[in-house]
Amino acid sequence: MLCKKMGKLESAKKCYLKAIEENHNLAESYANLGSISARQQQWEQAIKYYEKAISIKPNTAGFYRNLAKIWQGLGKEQLVIECSYQAVILEPTSTTAKEYLDLGNKLLELGRLEEAIACYNQAIKSDKNLSAAYNKLGNTLIQKGDIDAAITVYNQGIQIRPNNPRLHYNLGEALTIKQEYQQATIAFNHAIELNPHNHLFYRKLGDVLQK
Repeated sequence: MLCKKMGKLESAKKCYLKAIEENHNLAESYANLGSISARQQQWEQAIKYYEKAISIKPNTAGFYRNLAKIWQGLGKEQLVIECSYQAVILEPTSTTAKEYLDLGNKLLELGRLEEAIACYNQAIKSDKNLSAAYNKLGNTLIQKGDIDAAITVYNQGIQIRPNNPRLHYNLGEALTIKQEYQQATIAFNHAIELNPHNHLFYRKLGDVLQK
């Protein structure tokens, strides 16, 4: 570490390579080599070093975070998301509710429903007042086909944020899927009371009343 701090990257490399010769299981040495290679813009080498470090110590969140930064620099968004997900799962308390929400949205775009659901649940756990997380979690559960769980989530969100019209609307959508039209009507009416200018709410209420 002393060589590295002095800015003598090549000398630091030699130190870490020597350490690895003595002990092939020094994950931190591989990670440090990855960091130096990244600073030298030797991307392929940096990736190999970090992947080796991860293979030795797969439960070290910092390795995934640093590898994610390399993938970010290379424009590999899917790999950034995958590494970021691994990092937050290993260190859930170091991630904010908003970061969980954003990561969940990115995973959802990739069709990774289970991982997205895990992130939305963590977002709610970190901040029970984050209404967007309830909406996203419920919508993802519907996409997965778990309507009852979605209804539960929307109701939980409404208890916390009763003035959020989107939660009432999404609850109405879920109840409509279950053909519980009377309850859906109530949910859509609540949404309209909270936001009387949204034409979609009226249209959905009309659809339910027709049914």
